[in-house]
Amino acid sequence: MLEWTEFDPDEAFGPILNEFNGIESVGDGRVLFLTAGPSDNRVMVTENGRDWVELPLPADNIIPQHLDLAGNRWVITGPILNPNDAEPFGIPSDQVFFSDNQGATWTELAFSSDDAPDGISGVVAAMAAGERMVVAAWYPSATAAAEAQDQPSRPDNVVFLRLGIFFSDGGPADLVVEYPSWNATGYATADGFHLTLFSEEENIRLFSPDGRQWGEVSTGYEDIEGPAFSTGTMATIWTTGPIGGESRIERFPGVYGLAPVAVLPDGISWIIDLSVGSAGIAVIAQPGTPFGSQFLTESRIEKDGYELRYNEPEGGITLWDLSQDAAVYIFDLGDFDEGMPAPEGVREVEVGDNGPDGLDLLVFEDPDTGHDLVAFSREELFLQITNAFASPATNMVNRFERPGPEVGWSAAGSDWEWQTIPDAFGLTGLTEMESALTRVNLAVGGDFVIARVETVGTGDVRTYPAEYSDAPPGEDGQSTSMGFSPQPPRWFIAKVG
Repeated sequence: MLEWTEFDPDEAFGPILNEFNGIESVGDGRVLFLTAGPSDNRVMVTENGRDWVELPLPADNIIPQHLDLAGNRWVITGPILNPNDAEPFGIPSDQVFFSDNQGATWTELAFSSDDAPDGISGVVAAMAAGERMVVAAWYPSATAAAEAQDQPSRPDNVVFLRLGIFFSDGGPADLVVEYPSWNATGYATADGFHLTLFSEEENIRLFSPDGRQWGEVSTGYEDIEGPAFSTGTMATIWTTGPIGGESRIERFPGVYGLAPVAVLPDGISWIIDLSVGSAGIAVIAQPGTPFGSQFLTESRIEKDGYELRYNEPEGGITLWDLSQDAAVYIFDLGDFDEGMPAPEGVREVEVGDNGPDGLDLLVFEDPDTGHDLVAFSREELFLQITNAFASPATNMVNRFERPGPEVGWSAAGSDWEWQTIPDAFGLTGLTEMESALTRVNLAVGGDFVIARVETVGTGDVRTYPAEYSDAPPGEDGQSTSMGFSPQPPRWFIAKVG
């Protein structure tokens, strides 16, 4: 079990002027502390969790977004704010800098005027291996080929944005390949560059030995919804997200293929925060029923001597013969997803909106003779699923009553130790709501874990005349709302190994 010791952030970092921007693991045993704001931009690093050193930045007003400090050539990206603009219009475009002397001097990376004449708009990944650098960035383009591309951050004055991969060995960065993707994460090692691209259609693993020639293969997980985490020199990309009603932490090793390394125990619903370092894996996780199954209840529809039983067994659909009191078929829930072919033993008949059951029919056949047994419309199946989600309000309240998040630790991803947040950090006197609102950030180093813990007070209750509040009035015609007051963050360190 991790033993947490509180430390004074002012002694470790100096004054923090309400501009905290995160803590993160470099991956090689070091941990970074970042601030970002007009009055305080810092990046500090530690190798032991106790002694912190501020790193020199390429500009005082840069807001660091992506950093690769694992090798001899450092890379940093981010927008540079203009301190003279009291109310700056929008956020300026990202700039990319590199340093070969641990930040003593920085050189801005230029982009080829032929490939990106208007520069880049935003960087989604940046990394270096030796003197070679790869930057995945959005850049303005007016080509029709960009029309199918997602455009989550397109400026008003740009027709299209393309996600390009740029290569440089110190000179202007050349565009080497484009992909229809909206985000990316990656890392660089001695063997080359590794990227994972995310888009609505599929997620692609890329590898390049030199930064110019890229090979690709689908990850096999088209529905990854969680964020991805690059772990620097550990040569892995980890992702977390709900897949098939289960949360997982996945590692993509090498170039092709993937292997699970972090197996979450039963009773964990989803991951709130994740950090991976050379010492192991630290997570903030929510206990409870995983997404995708938390609302499922049993539901039955009877017709012509048969019952279609939804979520019986759990995660399945059963066709039940009432006369024989026995199951005829047991299917997985996904067998009846829209767009999926009918499973074996079921025939789909197109009858149109004027058919006897409204929409297309699913005809269940006798497994021995092939004769028709009973038919349900897809509309009936949809209504059954809807009914399974419905329940009395009191039951719904019970389903949302979850225990508070917990801190998990694993050295290798298989054996886990768990602590409630109040127990881990000695937080006493919190109400259930205050405990649920507590936020924890984690970063794993070589033999230590850093945690930032921020609690929220909820004792300030205000009363308003009903006409000044959106809340429904009480019996006295007044409305009340609860005020939230963030408390000063507390910082902790735990030694591991």
